[in-house]
Amino acid sequence: MQCLPTTAWSSLPDCTCPVPKITQSLVTLKENCNFKKRYEHCAVGCPQGYAIQTDGAFACLPNATWSSLPLCVKTHCSLPTLDREIVKEEENCTFKKIGDTCRVQCVQGGRLLVPKNLTCLRGGNWSSFPRCTCPILTISNDLSVLQDCNDANPGFQCFVECKETLKLNGKNYILCMNNSKWSVQPKCVKTVCPNLVLRGDLLVLKEVCSAKTIGDKCQSRLQKWRKFNHRKGNGMLKRFSVE
Repeated sequence: MQCLPTTAWSSLPDCTCPVPKITQSLVTLKENCNFKKRYEHCAVGCPQGYAIQTDGAFACLPNATWSSLPLCVKTHCSLPTLDREIVKEEENCTFKKIGDTCRVQCVQGGRLLVPKNLTCLRGGNWSSFPRCTCPILTISNDLSVLQDCNDANPGFQCFVECKETLKLNGKNYILCMNNSKWSVQPKCVKTVCPNLVLRGDLLVLKEVCSAKTIGDKCQSRLQKWRKFNHRKGNGMLKRFSVE
């Protein structure tokens, strides 16, 4: 300050705001804001996909400090991170605006459950991902289903049984799993009859019958007895086989 010839002091010196420190990585300066005077403003911007939530500038206040920095908020959603085993995009969903939807489809061939689309929400996040039903069940020729198993939701159990004389090996159902796939189908195996043991001396087996299943046959033959020596009051018999 200077004492003027009128014995008055010159105007007070003014102070500038310090060099602004940007603490938000998304906010960028659009001009040189060093040594801004009081009441002056500093313009800022946001990267692509973001917008300034309030005014696009902050001010040097009367006390030579900066006002609060504006915030950058998302205006778009990035590419959704999907479980590619369940759903996939039906369209290009990169850089969708807030409120836009993204069409998806089931990978395994099932039906989309509610919601059927993704929605880009405020804040740049996607809505919850839809789930899918399991596809139409194709079972082996040995199995038959005991109920309607089409359009099954994850967690549904499709009960099955084996046809005719076969025996079920494993669980008696096929599960619609959370990834919209059916679990491994149980196997049907032949029922093996117990080993055949003949009692008495009349029959003998013509083959090995230890691996016979229901409906199979096991061949046997008759043993023939004949007298080979005869004495008075006493007869002796000899056993021999006839094919």
